[in-house]
Amino acid sequence: MDTFSPAMLELCRASAAALTHKEHRVLERLAEGDTTEKISAKLYMSSSTVGNYYNHIREKLGLDGIPMDRLVAVAARLIDKPKDQLPLIGNLTERQRQVFECLAEGIPPREIAEQLGISPKTVCTHSNRIQEKLGIPENHMRRLIAVASRLVHQ
Repeated sequence: MDTFSPAMLELCRASAAALTHKEHRVLERLAEGDTTEKISAKLYMSSSTVGNYYNHIREKLGLDGIPMDRLVAVAARLIDKPKDQLPLIGNLTERQRQVFECLAEGIPPREIAEQLGISPKTVCTHSNRIQEKLGIPENHMRRLIAVASRLVHQ
């Protein structure tokens, strides 16, 4: 599954109503691109409990087995947040925009490299430059995925 169809996202949106309060808070933190450790600290729960919530969320949204990057991409589209980085997208090169759009789908860097016919190191370089241009701190890939997903799919 390389992209999320509008119908699948609507089904996820409808299924999100079944999430408990804590599951919804974990989903909100994922939509912000927080790491498991940050979610754990912010919500005062252990990392393993956060992991359990990830599994419950996947199950309730009908997304069993999807990788974390794709779960972050879905979360970012389900949780409405301000799109304050939108004007900054215009500063991206064509190739950076292609990488950005792939990240928005939660596609892992290795698959992005294969799709675009570039090396994984080049994907990493583009990701770092995108993060710089959007004002996202280095090594915050989840946050980049969350921002990309919200902006590309608004």
